[in-house]
Amino acid sequence: TTDGSVFFNSSSDIAGFQFNVDGAAVLNASGGEAEVEDFSISASDTIVLGFSLAAATFDGCGTMIELSLDGEAIGLSGIIISDLAAEALPFEYFDGEGSGGE
Repeated sequence: TTDGSVFFNSSSDIAGFQFNVDGAAVLNASGGEAEVEDFSISASDTIVLGFSLAAATFDGCGTMIELSLDGEAIGLSGIIISDLAAEALPFEYFDGEGSGGE
């Protein structure tokens, strides 16, 4: 969302993620299921990365992570969602406006 919430809906176990935030700088990334599962979370400028060294995963539907932003996000790009084998999971990106991509 423009205020920094990143949502997910997945029937597969998510073990890691990486994406770019378009239109805003990321000041901090925390919360959501990534924090609940004790993921290592890194945010630098426009890139957010999360993964678990303990092989934790999450699935279902909810908030993946909350971002503190400088500016208003207009979308995400360069999205990689991975499983426990570090293989990319197929997914669809929904930007709330009816457009997106894989």
